[in-house]
Amino acid sequence: MQFKVPNTKNWQKLKKIVKSNRCVICCYRLYKTAIYVWDKEEKDCTHVKCFNCLSVYDKDFELTDVGLPRQTGEA
Repeated sequence: MQFKVPNTKNWQKLKKIVKSNRCVICCYRLYKTAIYVWDKEEKDCTHVKCFNCLSVYDKDFELTDVGLPRQTGEA
């Protein structure tokens, strides 16, 4: 999907988060596993989702939905 307005404040904040942070749950770099979430009502990009564990972060890098890591250990 292509964004029509990529220069909003939310987009710039999320872009910085993706470039410089790792996922809190699975510790993967977000620039490799991030998906930008588009909100139709606001017509803006509002969240970033880690593709590896499906955790969702808002523009302040706070978890909104906790995902499940794919790596499982032995019990």
